[in-house]
Amino acid sequence: MTAETLDSTESAAVPSGFIQKMKSLPQMLRAVVRWATANRLRTAIVGVACLISVFGMILGGVFIAAKQTAPKLVTVDMALQALDNGSFVTARELAQRLKAQTNLTVEEAGAPAFVMGAATAYETDETWSKEKASLYRLAARYLEEARDQGFPPGRKAEGLFLLGRCLYLSSQYPASRPVLRDALAVDQEKAPEIHRLLAGAFLQDANPRLEEALEENALYVNDRGLPAPLRYEGLLERAQILLRMNRIPECLATLAKVPDSSQNRADAIVVRGQVLMHEAHLLADDADATPEDRIAARQKYQKAIEVFRAAQGHDTLSTQATRKAMYLIGVCYQQLGDYRAALAQFARTVKLHADTPEGIAASFQEAELSQKVGRDTAALASYRNALRTIDDPKNFSNPWLTLDDLRTRMLTTYQHYLNGGNYAVCLQLSKLLYPLFPKVRALQLTAQSHRAWGEALLERASHLPREEAQPLEEDGRTQMRMAGRVYLRLADLQAATRDYPERLWDAASAMMAGRDYYGAAKTLRRYLKDTTRKRHPQALTDYGEALMALNKVNMALEAFRECIEFHPRDAAAFRARLFASKAYLEKGDYEKVEGLLRDNLNGEYLTPASKEWRDSLFALGELLHTKGNYLEAIRRLEEAVARYPEDPLNLGAKYLIADSFYQIAKDVQEKLRADLAGATRVAHTKRIHEMYTKALDQYHLLRDSLSRKQETAELTSLEKSVLRNCYFAIGDIEFAMGKYEASIKSYSTATNRYQNNPEVLEAYVRIANAYRRLGDPAKAKGTLEQARIVLDRMKPDTKFTETTNYTRKQWSERLDALAAL
Repeated sequence: MTAETLDSTESAAVPSGFIQKMKSLPQMLRAVVRWATANRLRTAIVGVACLISVFGMILGGVFIAAKQTAPKLVTVDMALQALDNGSFVTARELAQRLKAQTNLTVEEAGAPAFVMGAATAYETDETWSKEKASLYRLAARYLEEARDQGFPPGRKAEGLFLLGRCLYLSSQYPASRPVLRDALAVDQEKAPEIHRLLAGAFLQDANPRLEEALEENALYVNDRGLPAPLRYEGLLERAQILLRMNRIPECLATLAKVPDSSQNRADAIVVRGQVLMHEAHLLADDADATPEDRIAARQKYQKAIEVFRAAQGHDTLSTQATRKAMYLIGVCYQQLGDYRAALAQFARTVKLHADTPEGIAASFQEAELSQKVGRDTAALASYRNALRTIDDPKNFSNPWLTLDDLRTRMLTTYQHYLNGGNYAVCLQLSKLLYPLFPKVRALQLTAQSHRAWGEALLERASHLPREEAQPLEEDGRTQMRMAGRVYLRLADLQAATRDYPERLWDAASAMMAGRDYYGAAKTLRRYLKDTTRKRHPQALTDYGEALMALNKVNMALEAFRECIEFHPRDAAAFRARLFASKAYLEKGDYEKVEGLLRDNLNGEYLTPASKEWRDSLFALGELLHTKGNYLEAIRRLEEAVARYPEDPLNLGAKYLIADSFYQIAKDVQEKLRADLAGATRVAHTKRIHEMYTKALDQYHLLRDSLSRKQETAELTSLEKSVLRNCYFAIGDIEFAMGKYEASIKSYSTATNRYQNNPEVLEAYVRIANAYRRLGDPAKAKGTLEQARIVLDRMKPDTKFTETTNYTRKQWSERLDALAAL
């Protein structure tokens, strides 16, 4: 459409006079502005007028909006009237509006919560939702709030009854009982119903209180105004209580009062079946039971199965006889030893009635049977299913399992797996135990599982060759580190209790065993800072050991010195000296190392039977060898070998003894070169021969012992190194003693065994030297050529300087130079 068309259309719809006025409007506005700005007075008058107009418009808008949106005030009576009329949705809406108002009196403060709670409770009574328990719990929370603020006038009896009933129907049995007692005191009209609820609250407690349940039940069924159907229901409950109290004659007499025509007939049949099971159990478990008694017991169990099947046939929608019968048939099969049939029956019960007391109990029975037949995975799944419904042990209720019984049986199962060494299953089971057990207890069991698993792996590793032991050790340490972390969580949870120091200690000990030195150091620092002097010396030593592992040697020494200075007689002080000696050894302070080790060995409180004395003796012998004090080193090391023949440190000690004899001989040989006196030379020569001979004997003993072991078992890395060194050392000593042919033979054996190792090159050089001493330069040259071939065959990445004094290039040059001689 064009602009001209639009203009013509608008002109036709609007009077021409109005258009003329609109066209002159800008001229009018300009005239007003000129008049208003002619002087200051006119400007002020116009400004004030505009402000008054705007303010008036705002006030008018607010007044109109308030008039349109202001809700009508709600009274308590209006909300209560809607509640009494059964208009529960309206009642809740009014209660919400009532709560938002600020005009309620003190007496009316609890009215909104009361209406909300009562409306929710009454409405839930009329629904078939699976969430009924949750709705009753919600109603109870509203009603508790109303009770705390004060029920509306005249509504206390109704409020207390509804609160007690909602607590009961949401399975909060312990909480319901005192409220129902209060309701009974103010509302005798509802006394029968309150007694019924109290009986159920005692009966369905986590650990049933049967005497009190029976007393409340008697008050209920003996009420003269109670209708017959309700009395029969109460009598049936009474029979169940008496059965659980093992008062069988009274139970049967009570059952006889329930006619077959009642709607509870199926439940009554179930109780009769349970009586048969009880009688069978008494017969089978009697210590003096005869074969006839056991046969009779089996017959009663089989008869009970028939009775339960009959109960299923008489069940109606108003009872739970079918699911009870299904569960109890499984129990009968279990007692008969027919585990396959029992497992199948429990599985059907779980499938059809998963979240009922019978379904939960069946899951638990299924778990125990699966465990018994070795189906651990299935057992764990069933335990998980059985325990998942427990969110608050206080409200646990199951007629087939008490809370105490459930906890006892779960601990028995846990211990079964722990004792059997099935730590993986044990650990998974421990993680299912909360909230059945308090958080602290569940974590204790989890930590115990990790620690037991770790200790078992480390123990196994200690009896295996190094290569096989290493992966087991790593797995074991992983478990110990996990135990340490769980114990630390426990310590944080128990920070305000007397168990706090013990949990910190458990955490630190597990971390040390797992080589989590950083975590151990932090935890031990907390232990030393926040606890009494108990285990203080041991904690200081462990703290120092952890710091040493973290390469914080000076800090470690401070911890060791504190332990030694303030706890000199404690066993930990001897261990602290041992570790402190290692710290000073790292710093190269041999004098302090020797002093600490001698203090351990010479003190009056440490005996050779202790680990610290033994380790100090071996360490002192090694230190003396390092310092060149070979004679005392030999004496100390021979003492250590004699005292502790099976100790793992024995191998290193024997090698150092042999090397000490060898080093003495070499030292004397050096003196011999400088000593020209005849008598002295003879003595030195004799001494050299004696020392070389003793060294040779020691090396031969070590070599032969390790060679025999190698025939039947894999040697450790240390043992392999010692055996290799023995072969080369024997050749060296024989060469030094002038036994050139023997040395050639020993070196040749070494080169054949270790032909890919760089150190064989030195052996080839020694063989060549021996041939020269024997006056056979051709064989010497041939030996060096063979060494050149061996060198060329060695892999490019061979690390020559780790076991020899030369690089590959230097070896090549050296062999060329020797061949040219």
